[in-house]
Amino acid sequence: MDAGDSPVLDIATDQRADACVLTVCGEVDYDTADQLDEALGKATGPLLVVDLRPVTFMSSAGLAVLIKAQSRAETRDARFTVVCDGPVHHVITETGLHQILSVTDTVDV
Repeated sequence: MDAGDSPVLDIATDQRADACVLTVCGEVDYDTADQLDEALGKATGPLLVVDLRPVTFMSSAGLAVLIKAQSRAETRDARFTVVCDGPVHHVITETGLHQILSVTDTVDV
């Protein structure tokens, strides 16, 4: 990566009739958390699902974005669900955020 390049997350959005599903690939850290926050801020619908299974690393900056997204969803009476396994599930569980966030292992919610 050149000095002028900034890290990029791959975020795919699938707008369904009942949900907006964002699938995130890459590492969510201080350098990429803003990209995730922007994508989540644009997502609409009664249910927002964030599929983090392809994410290989998530820092506290990424966790903060998830908490912010859940708060935004609550203010518009929408549901917010995080789909994860592996390293992201471990971080969410170890930090106790699984008690705050709705966490599942499948997109079919």
